[in-house]
Amino acid sequence: MAILDLLYELAPWELINTFFIPFVVIFVMLWGILTAMGIFKNRKINIVISLGMVLFLASTDIFPMVSQWMIQLGSLTAVAAFLLLFVGGVIIWGIGRGQSIYHGSNPYRALKKIDNEIAKLNRKIGSEGNPQKQARMVKRMRELEDERVIVKAEMRG
Repeated sequence: MAILDLLYELAPWELINTFFIPFVVIFVMLWGILTAMGIFKNRKINIVISLGMVLFLASTDIFPMVSQWMIQLGSLTAVAAFLLLFVGGVIIWGIGRGQSIYHGSNPYRALKKIDNEIAKLNRKIGSEGNPQKQARMVKRMRELEDERVIVKAEMRG
């Protein structure tokens, strides 16, 4: 029996689990597939096609199957998605943090970064017409040169 036949028999609160949630899930899945495939560049076309397909599928037996699947696997899917996102997030955070520690603790990279910034400021100072901005750039350059001396001292011992 198709979902449209069941709509007349169900109570309003049962419509949420039987019709609305499967409608949204199928619509989002179809829209995501169309968007990922990139056949149509316009988002509105993807939305209209997805909506048309979902409304067509509402007259078939797919909606009751989706709602039964969601009832049986919904909580398990939510827990698996949470664990996947949590573990993936921790791994990505750990890799990023490790790289920042490595790059921060490598004095040669720090020295190269300081030298590049000093060279960039030297180029900008010559073309800057505002004396206040020139003074700020000269001050920043002195700060960078002081940092350079500190980094070189750390490199020696």
